[in-house]
Amino acid sequence: FCDALGARGVQWGFNSRFGRGAEGNVELLRHFEKDGRFEVRQSKAVMLDGISISSTAIRKRIISGDLDNAARMLGRRVSLLGTVVPGDGRGKALGFPTANLDLHHEAVPPPGIYACETLVQGRTHIAVANIGPCPTFTPPKPSDAVEVHILDFDQAITAEDVEVQFIRFLREEIKFRTIDALIRQMRTDVAETRRIVQSCS
Repeated sequence: FCDALGARGVQWGFNSRFGRGAEGNVELLRHFEKDGRFEVRQSKAVMLDGISISSTAIRKRIISGDLDNAARMLGRRVSLLGTVVPGDGRGKALGFPTANLDLHHEAVPPPGIYACETLVQGRTHIAVANIGPCPTFTPPKPSDAVEVHILDFDQAITAEDVEVQFIRFLREEIKFRTIDALIRQMRTDVAETRRIVQSCS
């Protein structure tokens, strides 16, 4: 470790573990510190509403849909990072083209429709994100599928990385009886997203 990285010090989380079976802990690092290999500093727990902030605590809140408290723990909005991959073209056919994301090992919020902002090629855009199987169509997509309709945007971005920042949950995913009903709801989602994002500016 020391030879490979040239480490002179280790900043250690208050409850971090490492190694096989998570057997490594700060006490083991202290042993190496006594040998003069490097200095060990252990961070104290940072608390929020009586709960210690950790990657596990944040992940649990994101997966459960508690994005407000996850954002409080992060000190920023909850976001997903993914690479745009080719989709089935359904969104474009409906008048709402979407960027389908291959996620970079992310904790994904529950299925639903979200008001968002996206960062694409260094610029921020208002967007509506859909997480879930798109039940109006068959075959369904995976429950953690993420596609993003970027408002007022018509550039080809396949293979580009996109960051999606979640602002507010809009509604549950539902199965619409007709395509026209779906389109009407999508127009409502877009209008509501514009209102929400502009009110946050």
